[in-house]
Amino acid sequence: MLSSKDSKVDNYVGHADSVPQSDDTEKPKPRTHFPETWIWDLVPVGDEGQASLQLTVPDTITEWHTNTFCVADTGFGLSPLATLRVFQPFFVDLSLPYSVTQGETFSLKATVFNYLKDCIQVHTTLKDTPELKVDACPGCQFTSCLCADETQTFVWNVTATRLGKVNITVSSVAEDSHDLCDNQVAVTPLRGKTDTVIKSLLVKPEGVLQKKTQNAYLCATDNTVSEEFSLTLPAETLEGSGRATFSVIGDIMGPALQNLGQLLEMPFGCGEQNMVQFVPNIFILEYLQKTKQLDPEIENIALHFLITGYQRQLLYKHDDGSYSAFGKADTQGNTWLTAFVARSFGQASSHIYIDKGHVQDAVLWLQKHQLPSGCFQSVGKLFNNDLKGGVDDTLSLTAYITAALVELHLEKNGSNVFLFHMFLPATAEHLTSDSSSKESSSSMIETVAYILLAHVSNPDLAVNENTASKLVHWLSEQRNAHGGFASTQDTVVSLQALSQYAALFPQEMRNVNVTVKGKEASPLEFHVHRNNKLVLQQASLLAVPGTYTVQATGSGCVYVQSTLYYNTPPPKTEEAFVLDVQTTPRECDGVRKQLDIHISVSYIGDRGTSNMVLVEVEMLSGFIAMKRSCIFDPFCSSLQLDKTSLKLNISVEQDIEVRNLKPATVHVYDYYKPGEISVA
Repeated sequence: MLSSKDSKVDNYVGHADSVPQSDDTEKPKPRTHFPETWIWDLVPVGDEGQASLQLTVPDTITEWHTNTFCVADTGFGLSPLATLRVFQPFFVDLSLPYSVTQGETFSLKATVFNYLKDCIQVHTTLKDTPELKVDACPGCQFTSCLCADETQTFVWNVTATRLGKVNITVSSVAEDSHDLCDNQVAVTPLRGKTDTVIKSLLVKPEGVLQKKTQNAYLCATDNTVSEEFSLTLPAETLEGSGRATFSVIGDIMGPALQNLGQLLEMPFGCGEQNMVQFVPNIFILEYLQKTKQLDPEIENIALHFLITGYQRQLLYKHDDGSYSAFGKADTQGNTWLTAFVARSFGQASSHIYIDKGHVQDAVLWLQKHQLPSGCFQSVGKLFNNDLKGGVDDTLSLTAYITAALVELHLEKNGSNVFLFHMFLPATAEHLTSDSSSKESSSSMIETVAYILLAHVSNPDLAVNENTASKLVHWLSEQRNAHGGFASTQDTVVSLQALSQYAALFPQEMRNVNVTVKGKEASPLEFHVHRNNKLVLQQASLLAVPGTYTVQATGSGCVYVQSTLYYNTPPPKTEEAFVLDVQTTPRECDGVRKQLDIHISVSYIGDRGTSNMVLVEVEMLSGFIAMKRSCIFDPFCSSLQLDKTSLKLNISVEQDIEVRNLKPATVHVYDYYKPGEISVA
């Protein structure tokens, strides 16, 4: 494995004429790829004990530190440290914040390095772009002499004017010159006399980002079907922040295929959340295999997430074989999560290597907690209170574990029949016969998914395609912009149910034309056919707000989605949480400004305790968290709150100066009920 980069390379001396002259018409390639880490992969070595990789080196001028470890039946091996130097004797380096808020001004710094033996005269330019306003600076000099081992920094004051990702392009050229530099004649390198760097800057709107999706699964059978999409902005929307996209794909599993690494819109970090990085890949692989759509690229991506998720999940294992949200930081394992992991590891074993001992350890731990009645005892901390409601906790837990054991071929009872009879009565009062219910909490989505799964996965049940189709349409309407759902468990179960439905009732794709028409915008047209049905087609909707009519004509089914983005001022509601945020400057001798952020939060909802709560702290533009701060402790950001006030302290420091600073926000929300949120 190859680890992250080290500092800038130094102690290099070259000659301007030490390389052969290149073709004058050759244009240097801009440097655009600057990852913090490079290679972090598992590579099968094979019986010969050797492996060869061909990789493109990133554009960073640096020295990479590399090492490799190997695991085999004979033991564990670790290689000595090796280095790889990526270098050019004349280059420019950019210093800019990761993101700024629209209207803020920052100092863009470009530092030019000359490691040639000779002096050169450099001219450095910032490419004009309509997304940025550059302050005029009549007295500024952007041409300078640089002799051996010298650097020069050029500065522009830049104001972000438009939203989105903005490419910042800076070029530095060693010019022909007859002037003296430090009593030496400036020379022009025969090769590498121009260096261009392109880095992206995220320009965000003020306020709190809101996101609304509207989804539809349209099936045309030599006719036209239509759906109306209404994109409305609330009155409190900040001016200029409304924007929207529209996407089309020819497979109901397509959105998940396109976003395997980001099915949730919430952060990952605990032993349950990690499973959504792991499990959906199993269902997607099986679905694509059954429908004969699996191509090497998708397979490699899915297998990569499976391997990564499997390795990470082992971090949350206890010595007794159980699993919990935070591993050994918890006093004991959790029954629900242990069953979930055992079941998922068993499902994944046909795709990647899974140590059977991990599955056996989990099953043995579960069996130790089976009561004389045959039911299973609930052990460990359960963050999702909704799992305790609606049906008896012991019954639902036993159903869940029974399903896991059935899939692992350890019991004879039909798991999906059991789940069907348990979950259907619990949902009857919530879900109408035509699946028109608008309730879409995490537990509701999961329950509907279980009903669909019971319909399509058990040969002993007569499958009613019409009923299953209604459930599919309801689930499709609940998907987020990444193809996932509200939370972790509901995403996993829903994708399993949708994949089995799509495999059981495959929709032949011939040709479907999708037209999006709005009153104040030119129509958008998408063409979906057999060869591109797994390709996500997306375009911006220019008229926001607005009402659009989506028409699908031809033969086949398409999944369509609109995503509306807008920003609002921080809401003042305190229905579930009381949040107070204060900042105080720190006294320090350094040149960087430092602040302490004091956060106080408590739960005031109608339950005794909340579900899992996340505290997200947005950074002021140009500021970074200090390493000793609580934000670097993963257990500080995932909490279960009661009526008592919890206090957090986070220290930040200024990394890059930004003027006209806009306010940053702190969000507190329920992981399983994202609608329960407080912002300050």
